[in-house]
Amino acid sequence: MSPISKDQYYFIAPCTFELLGGQMKLGDRLLTVRPPWACKVCGSPDKGDFEIPKDVWKTVVPTEYQNKVVCVECFGKFACEKQVELFRVGLDLLNLKG
Repeated sequence: MSPISKDQYYFIAPCTFELLGGQMKLGDRLLTVRPPWACKVCGSPDKGDFEIPKDVWKTVVPTEYQNKVVCVECFGKFACEKQVELFRVGLDLLNLKG
């Protein structure tokens, strides 16, 4: 087995079940590759589910991280360092009836 890249996260499924002649049997553990959704700044996984306009991203995020995954906490730190004020826009604001 090749070494695990630090850009990928692996997890082992606890078990699988196989259909064998009409009966279920416990199968072997599976090694599955998860997408590399870890922040490239701090390494924390699964905190990159947010959207930022491209012009804001280019203003806030340092050049070395602009084409990489950056978590919301690190994005906020970069914004503070550059004194960019952020605010959250909720989807419910788009559905206002007037």
